[in-house]
Amino acid sequence: MKKSVFGMTCAISLLALLSGCEQLQDSLHDEQMKDQEEGIGALSAETSTYYFNGTEDEDIFSKGEENHLVLDLSQIANADNAGVKYTLAYTMDGVEYTSSGSGKGTLSDSKSKFYVDLSPALNLLDGTESPKYSDISYSFTVSGLVNKSGNDYDGRSIPAFAKTVKFEPLFSGEIDDFSTVAKDIKTFAIPLAGVATEVGSEVTVEGTIPDGVVFTASLSEDGTSIVLTSSESLTNEEFTADFTVSGIRVAGGKESYARTFEGLNFVPKIVTLDGKMDEEAWKSSGVVSSEDSYSDSNTYQNIKKVSVTNDGINLYVAVEFDEALIGNKHFVQLSFDTPATTNSTTDSTDWGDNTGMGARLATSSTFSNDGLDVKAYELISWGKDSELDGHHLASSNLKSSATYPEYSDDGDGYQCDSKIIEYAVRLSDLGVSSGEKVKLFVSIAQYSWNDSENADHEKLLDCVPSAAATVSDDGETVAVDFSKALEYTVK
Repeated sequence: MKKSVFGMTCAISLLALLSGCEQLQDSLHDEQMKDQEEGIGALSAETSTYYFNGTEDEDIFSKGEENHLVLDLSQIANADNAGVKYTLAYTMDGVEYTSSGSGKGTLSDSKSKFYVDLSPALNLLDGTESPKYSDISYSFTVSGLVNKSGNDYDGRSIPAFAKTVKFEPLFSGEIDDFSTVAKDIKTFAIPLAGVATEVGSEVTVEGTIPDGVVFTASLSEDGTSIVLTSSESLTNEEFTADFTVSGIRVAGGKESYARTFEGLNFVPKIVTLDGKMDEEAWKSSGVVSSEDSYSDSNTYQNIKKVSVTNDGINLYVAVEFDEALIGNKHFVQLSFDTPATTNSTTDSTDWGDNTGMGARLATSSTFSNDGLDVKAYELISWGKDSELDGHHLASSNLKSSATYPEYSDDGDGYQCDSKIIEYAVRLSDLGVSSGEKVKLFVSIAQYSWNDSENADHEKLLDCVPSAAATVSDDGETVAVDFSKALEYTVK
């Protein structure tokens, strides 16, 4: 019995010893593999999104620019036999396509970076036709690089590296007017739709800028805007000019670019469209406001207050909701009665951007007391994967502070990032000047489609001032009396 136990003990000890040896061997093997990988070298990419020097709606390759993605090497390499194989996937006119190919990459002079040519993907982009940026992905594999660092792994092949890249425009294509009202103002930010890592300081300006003023450029700390800095204060100055900035480099990009921002307007405007209403202009005695008294159980569709002010260029309208606006298929509408004579007695489908959706206050809408002269509206969009997906305005001359995150299937659609939406409408578009009166009716409506009726429907959800509107129980018939609307005298 003792002999048997002793034998069992020895067997267990031997198994434990063998197991420990195997674990030690595995540990040594892992460390050796790690040392080997570090010694041979490896590729890595700084970004998965390439921000191209363009906007969504321009012919990109008319610029004739080269575009390469930068891959970093952890060891110095030789690329004599290196190659790039790629698969390009894109959607055009609703049809999915794929294509494959191969080519050479380029090694940097320092032999520590490898550049992958992006032209097979970017050659497809013309901005005016499909496929667009969001429709393209570019997957590539780099192989054949050899370690040439002179260490123990010199001559060994560096492991293949695979990556998928998406494309986005670096610029939004629309830049708001710069306000020169602030005291001793010298800096102005051009927003970027993507992220830049470098920008040249020299700026070329063509236009009627004030005498002796010189501009330089720099990047904001987060790389999401180009900051123009003037040598002199531009307080209350008004001018328009074209600004050319060079040395713009995107994250993960090899080349740097130049960009001309045409027709930048510097004007003594009093409100910045940011949804904050923190300017002195909103606190002055000249601001006209109207509180909401319309009954609405959905607080995120409930307009709490509307305020109006102006400078010499724009009429500003601030629409404050009880909560940040949520949803889709919504229209925030600004309806004006002005001294202009081009009025309409109905809220017809002919207004705005001809989206095919009426953008009316209701299925049936009428206006009395001189009728509707100007209507501006914001479409909080149709829904996911639709042509109207996103945030749209009735015209380029209506500007809004609102931004909306990407549509969510799990939530209620789009949600605005602020409870306040500030709008700017040019006084010249309204046909009004100092001393003239403007009447304003603000509303939010929702669109729906009835298959059985084969018909569009619009339903008024809320309005200010509510005393100006007579609304049916279902919200689909509205009569607006402009004599009871919010009245504002242009300063």
